[in-house]
Amino acid sequence: MSRIAQRDTGVRHECRGWLFGLNGGLRGRLATVKLVRVALVLLVGIILGDLGVIGGLDSSDAEPSQVLEETRLRAKTPTTPSNFTVGFYGDSFAFDSAEHAHHLLETGGRLHVVGATFHGVAVCDLLPQMRADAARYDMFGAVLTFAGNAFTPCMAKANGRALSGRAALRKFEADLTEAVQLLTADGARVYLGTVPTSRIQASFDMNWDRNTNRVVAKVARKHRRVELIDSAATVLDSNGNYTETLPCLEFEPCAFNGRNLVRESTGIHFCTSGFADVSVGIDTCPVWSSGAFRFAGALTAPVIEDAQRAWARAN
Repeated sequence: MSRIAQRDTGVRHECRGWLFGLNGGLRGRLATVKLVRVALVLLVGIILGDLGVIGGLDSSDAEPSQVLEETRLRAKTPTTPSNFTVGFYGDSFAFDSAEHAHHLLETGGRLHVVGATFHGVAVCDLLPQMRADAARYDMFGAVLTFAGNAFTPCMAKANGRALSGRAALRKFEADLTEAVQLLTADGARVYLGTVPTSRIQASFDMNWDRNTNRVVAKVARKHRRVELIDSAATVLDSNGNYTETLPCLEFEPCAFNGRNLVRESTGIHFCTSGFADVSVGIDTCPVWSSGAFRFAGALTAPVIEDAQRAWARAN
């Protein structure tokens, strides 16, 4: 069991109660930031994902297919098999939220997760990995979230200097388009996430995040089988502005008078301790990271919902 799974154990009953108490009004108010989807994903993980002892069926002794079928019949909810492969690709925002995203996709959605994330990378850095994954796996879908970085050699001019301004945005759009086309060529669905503004961008009224998100929305509009996810909204205030804290979700640990930090000290990323562990290949924050959880939930919930529907239709 991952550390995130261990940390989540203490809030599972609260989460379940909150979910069953959802009503149409709450669902409507939260629809724009898809926090209802986040909660539904957690419920799937609670009921379907950890598959310990379910109704007297011990998963350690039973065949996986038997566990899946028993769970599906009892919950009257389709359980997605792990041979549905989903790619998760992105830069620091994806890297920061990867622990939560992997847990939600693998435990909540029973999905097989591949991909690559790391700080500072651009789309063009990860195109080889996307091609390799698309060739190796029958991809069900792929989640991409990039901030338009231009720090690496593939985002440089012929003279070696980094692209900037409109030239960088044009290259970002071209690379994102290539990524979408190669991932959807064999029928996979692509989910493009928006990125949130940072403290410095908000303080100086910089518009890089807005320009980046416009490119992401443009690419999503131009292609079939692509869904735009407003993941940025989950860590911004109700007006779409930068904020350090947000009201605690009803089922998460709560730190400061009903509010949780959602950004770390630099005002960019999510791990509020400032000491993320990257030795395991993904960013594992040693404290509860509300911002990472919200961001990951928005990115992964539609993938899990679509996978469940596809599995139900096929079975």
